[in-house]
Amino acid sequence: MGIMCCATISAYTSAAAGLLMGCSLIAALGLVSSVGVVVSLALAYRMTWSHDLPHP
Repeated sequence: MGIMCCATISAYTSAAAGLLMGCSLIAALGLVSSVGVVVSLALAYRMTWSHDLPHP
């Protein structure tokens, strides 16, 4: 009975740890992708802005 209890507790703990790691991984991926989108938008804006300006 005690072994089953320990196994259940460890299974729940590992599941919670996996969920936490998955959530943090998803959050990190979302952060990286949003930063990439912002950087690419800024680069595109700078490229078009510099092309609109007359070159000396």
